[in-house]
Amino acid sequence: FFFVCAMQRIAGVWDELCNLIIRPQRAQYSVHYMDPKLFVIDEKIYERVDLEILNPRGMALQCSHFQPISSQRVAEKLPAVIYLHGNCGSRLDALEYLPVLLPHNITVFALDCSGSGLSEGEFVSLGYYECQDLAAVVDHLITGKKTSRIGLWGRSMGAATSIMYGSRDASIGAIVADSPFASLEKVMVDLVKGFKSWIPNPATKLAIKAMRSAILNRACFDIDELNTVASALHCTRPIIIGHATDDDFVKMHHSEEVFEAYQGPKRLVRFEGDHNSERPEFYLQDVADFFVRHLFTPLEPAPLPVVPESSTLAPLAMEGLTQLDSVVLEEEGFHTPREEDAEDVALELAKAASLATAQAEEELRRKTAAEEEARLEAAKALRACKEQEEEEALLKAALEASIATARAEEAARVKREQ
Repeated sequence: FFFVCAMQRIAGVWDELCNLIIRPQRAQYSVHYMDPKLFVIDEKIYERVDLEILNPRGMALQCSHFQPISSQRVAEKLPAVIYLHGNCGSRLDALEYLPVLLPHNITVFALDCSGSGLSEGEFVSLGYYECQDLAAVVDHLITGKKTSRIGLWGRSMGAATSIMYGSRDASIGAIVADSPFASLEKVMVDLVKGFKSWIPNPATKLAIKAMRSAILNRACFDIDELNTVASALHCTRPIIIGHATDDDFVKMHHSEEVFEAYQGPKRLVRFEGDHNSERPEFYLQDVADFFVRHLFTPLEPAPLPVVPESSTLAPLAMEGLTQLDSVVLEEEGFHTPREEDAEDVALELAKAASLATAQAEEELRRKTAAEEEARLEAAKALRACKEQEEEEALLKAALEASIATARAEEAARVKREQ
């Protein structure tokens, strides 16, 4: 009887729990909230370029690229960090991080993922379709020929998306993942137990199964395929994983599981706060240094400190910096010519050109394969939606029958007492 009563109450909050996953409160704003389009940081002028990109599903994504104005670019090609917001967020969330990256000559690209902010789409998918949105943005930056290397900075849903995508695209230079979830199923278990703590364990499992079926039917993606830990096992890009100690939405154990599984160079940073609190200054400085270290190549060196020519320390300081840069680059697999003659330099340039051609061919192949994979996934999801309709109908019928039985028993009990 108590189990039946629990199922009655679960049925009453079913849609509410599903909406916490696929249709949370949507960020509503005007594009003018990001004004002005021209702004100054540390006496340098930057611009915001608003644009629209179509994802593989044909949905329009509203985006903004923050970068130095043309006359103040230190190079034609600059590194870019793509910022990916959480499930209730938008590209507005990237504004507070502009002073962290722009002064280091790293441009910032922000977007409203499909189903979020001003972009098209009805639902969010916690990384499933957001990976396709991200692929469209990466393709835009590469074909635009003004971006050297690309980094990813994601928060919550965006953090999981960054790792999932990074496991598929080896061209990503570095990743910062702020409070990623281990798997969507584990988040849902935490939500069910935290949102309605009275639900018994057997009912929790049935509720998760029901929610999986409902989400597959409404939003056409399978929550079982959203497993950040599984993606971490195949991701080798350098990463910083950050997590607030008092986060009660995506709990600390999620980041710890992702960190344990991650295969590339990694660091887990814990700091005070909760899921939505402002991040501490030491963490943001750490992120800036991390991106500078991994996104600048020998062809696009990070700006060096200015040493006055009149200073007797200038030659020694510049020599020390050059030696240090060479050591770092060689440790990461790069080569920097020192005293070689012209023939050796020409040979190195020829090798670099050949490598660049091979990389471009591989990128084209990867793009074609990704498009085909997206098409197959869409077809698979549609088939799964149809297959799950009958299961969902049976499950609902069972719930309704249980409720009806409980009502009949209650009516009989009242009649006996009368």
